[in-house]
Amino acid sequence: MELEIELKYLVNDDDVENKINDLLAQNQIQNTAKQQSLNNCYFDTPDLKLRMADIGLRIRRFENGAEQTVKTSGKVTGGLHQRPEYNTEIEGNLSKLKLFPDNIW
Repeated sequence: MELEIELKYLVNDDDVENKINDLLAQNQIQNTAKQQSLNNCYFDTPDLKLRMADIGLRIRRFENGAEQTVKTSGKVTGGLHQRPEYNTEIEGNLSKLKLFPDNIW
């Protein structure tokens, strides 16, 4: 299990990449960026039981393979989102829930 910590920003500017690079440089933060194409497919039950339990289930495909992810409910403090996240490598197009620990449900 990983703990995902996410801080979301809304940036209204056409020059976002340069603004972020300038901000990082001003604070002496080294950064290397790369572009990667991702394809995400999200799943739920017909009656939205996962959403009601604040659980997200997805399969993410990328250049070298795919992984399935379950994000369970977490907390938001001052705009900082923290959620337990479980990832497993996967083949095919359907989620394999048995690959996740039983205790996350």
